[in-house]
Amino acid sequence: MKFELSEIENIIIKNERLLSHRIGWRFINSSIETVLDNSGIAIITLNPGGNIYEQPVFALNNRKNAYLDENWGDFPKGQDPIQIQIKALFKEINKRWSYNSDYKELIRDSFMAHLIPYRSNSYDDLSNKKETIFLSKYIWSSFINSKFFDFKIIICIGKIQFEILEEILTNETNFEKLDSKLISTGWGNYKSEIITFSNITKKFKLVYLQHLSRFKIFNRKEGEDSVKKLIDYISD
Repeated sequence: MKFELSEIENIIIKNERLLSHRIGWRFINSSIETVLDNSGIAIITLNPGGNIYEQPVFALNNRKNAYLDENWGDFPKGQDPIQIQIKALFKEINKRWSYNSDYKELIRDSFMAHLIPYRSNSYDDLSNKKETIFLSKYIWSSFINSKFFDFKIIICIGKIQFEILEEILTNETNFEKLDSKLISTGWGNYKSEIITFSNITKKFKLVYLQHLSRFKIFNRKEGEDSVKKLIDYISD
């Protein structure tokens, strides 16, 4: 399928007012360069949060990354709890891959985006939720079936986006499921689900992690053996 990146931006802009989204949107949390040239890692979160208008952003520039370079809430730059957890996750993957002496370069070289581009205070507050999810599925189906989709690991920070991407990959692409595995996160009885997909030319893992602002599974002694096994499997 021929699908240009500008089409995604046009779709988001066209439907912003039609779907009554009033406080802005953001699609990509990494630099635009990571769409075509990346580390092989993608991080997918649900949608941008907030309850006041912010200027729409399709993607960042100059190798900027939201998890490293932005102030969220009252926290200093890069010190929001989920920013800290994302950095810890990449630090562990970088150890396995030996990607760069500075793990932050692995973050800067990775693709990060929202499943749903429109901002809301919470998922429950999302305007025209059914129609917005339908639109987001169309955007991601088009993206996955395009030249831009080329990753080794896709990590979903949350169950909703994991299930939607699994649905798209299963029903709307030529990828097949090779394997599905549950691995403990070391946080109580919570587990990560990892599905391996492949086609003739590509093979990758779709990973579900609980939302890291609540489940701070990294940087803690409790459960570190489970986290090690989890990262070993994801990174392999």
